Amino acid sequence: MVVTNLESAIEFYTKGLGLNLIDTPVVTGAGISSLVGYEGSHLKEAFLGTADQTTVMDSPTLALIEYVHPRSAEKVTPERNAIGAGHVGFFVDDLDALFARLVDMGAGTLGPPTDINDTTRGCYLTDPDGNWIELVEMT
Repeated sequence: MVVTNLESAIEFYTKGLGLNLIDTPVVTGAGISSLVGYEGSHLKEAFLGTADQTTVMDSPTLALIEYVHPRSAEKVTPERNAIGAGHVGFFVDDLDALFARLVDMGAGTLGPPTDINDTTRGCYLTDPDGNWIELVEMT
């Protein structure tokens, strides 16, 4: 997931969502430039996972990427239903408390947590960079 400030994003996802910081490599050179398709690429990355994850090989892993060079382009549309749009989803135990904590940390909201059906509640919000996050609680 592309972010504008890696350190701020790490704080949001570790302190807000409780993810574990696994590694923070800085990647430059011909290999990464070839992979991402930008000459002279310089990326700062962070790999996060659940509390029991200790390596990036332990799945699932959330990758946060700050493009130092070239700087990231602005998102064309914030709409969730646009082709190419994406989000990350998490099952949580206390939706209301987590929602409040993330909003206090700068998350944007689409609306408050809502009942999806008789056994499920959920909400969509954004991290400070506008990346969509879905939170779901089984009731």
